[in-house]
Amino acid sequence: MPDPAPSPLLSGAVEDFEHAAEHMNGGTPRDFKYTVINLGQSIELVLKEKVRTLGVSVFERKPPYRSLGFYDCLKILNDKGIAVPRQSDIEIVHEERNWCIHMGGRPDVEKTNWLFSVARSFMQDFCSHEFGISIGRFLPPEVSSITKMEAKRVHLSPANIYFVDAVTALDQKRYEDTVLNASISIELLLRGYLERRGKKITPFFSSMVAEIENEGKVPPVVIQKIKELHSLRNEVAHLRVKPTSDEAKRAEALARFVFEGFEEVWKREKRCVVCGSTEVVGAEWEVSVDTSQIGSVKDLEKILLKSASKRRKLSGYYCKEHEPYWAR
Repeated sequence: MPDPAPSPLLSGAVEDFEHAAEHMNGGTPRDFKYTVINLGQSIELVLKEKVRTLGVSVFERKPPYRSLGFYDCLKILNDKGIAVPRQSDIEIVHEERNWCIHMGGRPDVEKTNWLFSVARSFMQDFCSHEFGISIGRFLPPEVSSITKMEAKRVHLSPANIYFVDAVTALDQKRYEDTVLNASISIELLLRGYLERRGKKITPFFSSMVAEIENEGKVPPVVIQKIKELHSLRNEVAHLRVKPTSDEAKRAEALARFVFEGFEEVWKREKRCVVCGSTEVVGAEWEVSVDTSQIGSVKDLEKILLKSASKRRKLSGYYCKEHEPYWAR
């Protein structure tokens, strides 16, 4: 039997928390305001969801039948012995949220950072313990130092590493990881594309896509595939669907198509097909090899040298950092 779909309360809480994380990285006073508003909303919604799962109505039992408020939920959970991590701190988040909504409050960066750390800690602990979900996957992707080291070791970009992880997850039938890793790989690809062009990198995925779309260098069909993948990612990340095998395969295929589309753009501009750098040091060419003729490494070297004098299809350019192993 398939897992039941999550309630609108839980999926809404996750979506609000993700929006808070995006605004947190925006860095403007307006972003900080909406960070706090979305944090407060996400906390209140997960508290309501826990109340609902206890079999308690989230609506008042007398007119006008309003939904329970933040403090109503806390009282119910406290009375039933449900642990609420950092309760005194999330009360501050709630009051700051009210100040922003009702009094036009504009928290500064220090206060917003503290409020975000409180909300993240609460959401991580409460959602993991009460609902069995990891809130970390809803944060904007941050490339770990380990991933950076691995990418450098194999002469790939972090975006390529996440794509390889998506392919591996698909082979291992970890369909949710396939979709999420495929999406992360494309988000990192877009960041790198904009960075190489000296463009502002926004934390909002839709803004990055719009920036690239307006530039007009990436074919519309590639842009469409990016949007399709992100839409599927949102369905999974916001707990609306549990991806099937076909959906995971679709995510992997969409990401592969997008990578190939960007490689064509970089090829036309004589940029590195891995990272988009203009500091290229060589080119790759497609080579057809009859494996029956290869008996040793020397045989392969002779075939490659012979093919160098023939007309071949350009595969792409590479920079020093992503120089293929056979050219080093």
